[in-house]
Amino acid sequence: MKSSKESFGGDKKVGQSLLSGPENRLKNWAVPRIPPGIETYHLTLTTLLWSVGNVIAGFYAKENLEFTRL
Repeated sequence: MKSSKESFGGDKKVGQSLLSGPENRLKNWAVPRIPPGIETYHLTLTTLLWSVGNVIAGFYAKENLEFTRL
């Protein structure tokens, strides 16, 4: 059991994954190019539309595998 005098260090944790370098380069390149009028909720709603489109595409592909070759 840990002592109660030890401070919590989880807030200073720095995650380094295999793809953290390319991810940071992409963020540094892409974020300045996003127009200032676009907020985070716009991106969330775009994700929902993208997901619905993928589900619809899955139903089309279920009936016709040629659909997956687009």
